[in-house]
Amino acid sequence: MGFLLLERLYFMKIFLLACLSILFCLSNAIGAYFMGLGDLPGGIFYSEAIHVSDGASSVVGFSRSASGLEPFYWTQSNGMVGLGALPDENENNYMVSDLSGDGTVVVGTLYYDSNDSEAHEAFRWTQSDGLMGLGDLSNEIEPYSIGYAVSSDGSTVIGVGWSNNFEAFRWTQSDGMVGLGTQNAPCGTTAMDVSNDGSVVVGYIEGGGSELYPFSWSQNDGMVNLSLNSLGRAMPETVSADGSAVAGHGLTYSDEIVATLWTEGSGIIESEYSVDRMLWLGANDVSNNGSVVVGYSYFSSEDKGEPFLWETTGSLQELDEVLENNYGLDLAGWELRSVSGVSPDGKTIVGYGINPDGNIEAWIASLDEPSGSLKVIIDPAEAVNDGAQWRVDGGSWQDSGSTQSDIAVGSYTVEFKSISGWTAPGSKSVTIEDGQTATTSGTYTQQMMSSLTVTIDPSAARSAGAQWRVDGGTWHNSGDTQSGLAVGDHTVEYRTISGWATPGNQIVTIENNQNANTTGIYTNETGSLKVTIEPDEALAAGAQWRVDGGSWHQSGDTQSNVAEGDHTLEFKEIAGWSKPGNQQVTITSGETETISTAYTQKTGALQVTLSPAEAVSAGAHWRIDGGEWHNSGDTQSNLSVGSHTIEYKEVSGWITPNDKEVTINADQTMIDSGIYEKNEEFSPEDTESAENGESGGGGGCYINALIF
Repeated sequence: MGFLLLERLYFMKIFLLACLSILFCLSNAIGAYFMGLGDLPGGIFYSEAIHVSDGASSVVGFSRSASGLEPFYWTQSNGMVGLGALPDENENNYMVSDLSGDGTVVVGTLYYDSNDSEAHEAFRWTQSDGLMGLGDLSNEIEPYSIGYAVSSDGSTVIGVGWSNNFEAFRWTQSDGMVGLGTQNAPCGTTAMDVSNDGSVVVGYIEGGGSELYPFSWSQNDGMVNLSLNSLGRAMPETVSADGSAVAGHGLTYSDEIVATLWTEGSGIIESEYSVDRMLWLGANDVSNNGSVVVGYSYFSSEDKGEPFLWETTGSLQELDEVLENNYGLDLAGWELRSVSGVSPDGKTIVGYGINPDGNIEAWIASLDEPSGSLKVIIDPAEAVNDGAQWRVDGGSWQDSGSTQSDIAVGSYTVEFKSISGWTAPGSKSVTIEDGQTATTSGTYTQQMMSSLTVTIDPSAARSAGAQWRVDGGTWHNSGDTQSGLAVGDHTVEYRTISGWATPGNQIVTIENNQNANTTGIYTNETGSLKVTIEPDEALAAGAQWRVDGGSWHQSGDTQSNVAEGDHTLEFKEIAGWSKPGNQQVTITSGETETISTAYTQKTGALQVTLSPAEAVSAGAHWRIDGGEWHNSGDTQSNLSVGSHTIEYKEVSGWITPNDKEVTINADQTMIDSGIYEKNEEFSPEDTESAENGESGGGGGCYINALIF
């Protein structure tokens, strides 16, 4: 995440949230390795790994290229590839917190001045859209929201915002920023992490002071408190890819700091650790089954931090000792600073450290299970040429003579592929031993072959490209004969061609050593459909139509080559308008069906009350979007759905309220108010109130207040 990102995250987690996490856990393996991932060219040497996929097929993180801070996507075959630089940090004051599984979506927080006060706004970045602020929960002039994490698919952002209190939020493209509730806690709630698909959110409830209570949120269950057991307080910091395991840290009633794991089956599990020299620890990632947690610990006596590994059936261990002592990996010259991700299967970890050249560099460590290999020979050669293959326990198909490596020690079933014209061998059991290559074989027996000839009519359909095939195989022309078909039932399928009704699939029974015949007949039965949409304002807003889920059309377009029969006419959703309902239209061959319909604009209303009565008597009025002035208590109807601006009329001797933006919803009356203030001299009491911070939101909260 770059030096700035590293420093910001360090202070955010240690001093803001009192936690910076990094960890790793795997089991003994043959072929374990540790290596640096390099960096992007052009900038200072810097890279930091954040997430790793199952099987270590890809890693995402940040580096500094010639263009500045840039997310990267790393694979074994292509190395580190940049995904587009973020905006200049010197011109855009922001902090990066997380990125998606493919590295294309980055989230964090924008910092800027608003109304002479520092404001915060969560953002989402993509190369195509740039930095996009996500707003806040209160719709106030000074926004407050912080983005902490993004789902692996990039669709969901979570963090904390301000409503009447600090409140965890969940943002999606369709719903925008939605609060998850404050639980009526003195200092509200904060969301810390989100599962791969965005369905599970974890965070904490802050009771004021240092009271922290963990929660898990889902669409079905809402916000659910997690068990504390013997802990005085606890903070979830990360959730597994599938949302089944939650990891974090906690404080026991005897003031011992422990790592924590919550799963539905086992409840809360606390780590065992010698805490004599530990000031802090926190979890940074957890595998799907909760068996492996990676994180970060800080030792006050040594004034340094250490990445740790916690196999949740045992105790926490320092990561470098595990890699060197348990797996024999050479870390000479490396100083591990962070472990930020563990793969969903718990077999690969990533992070960053100081490399032997003194540069900050991303690294990956893989610890495979004890394993062996399997080689399978298939006979005869003719069966191999016809596509005979084998696989282990339903995995990917392998060719005869190939060797499948990295198979965990144990017993497996070898299965042989069914191919036309041959009887496959029965499945076989094999035993894989550590470091050994097991071998087995399978012999196919040839069946008596038969053939099939298919004729297509009429000739015009053949000229238009009509063809046939058997069992999803190669396409054939009319009159062709396909040989080598096994005895039994086969499916004849006909290719779809424009302007023709395709014959239905046919089941043909092939007899031993015989040639079967069948015929497919296409029919040219199509018509057209023309649709006109009103009014023009709806067309300008994007109103369109389509048939049977096909391509969208403009008003007045005619779609030809529509098959004869019933079809569904659908209209496009557009903001601020009610679309016509779906219609069933009947198409007659050779004719054009004409349909006319109209969208209806959605409207709402607004009622504004002005006070005090003296200001109303003095001439206070209000209006919408520069329109006609209204009296206090008036209701303006037929307002289009969306955002509008309330403006207040200036009145001599009174301070006019600021313009206000309101959102009008369909079929609802929005009620608002405007308060004029007497134009008097500024008093000393006003200064004292401002200095006491009575105008801010959420003052005095233990953790979130530190942002300010």
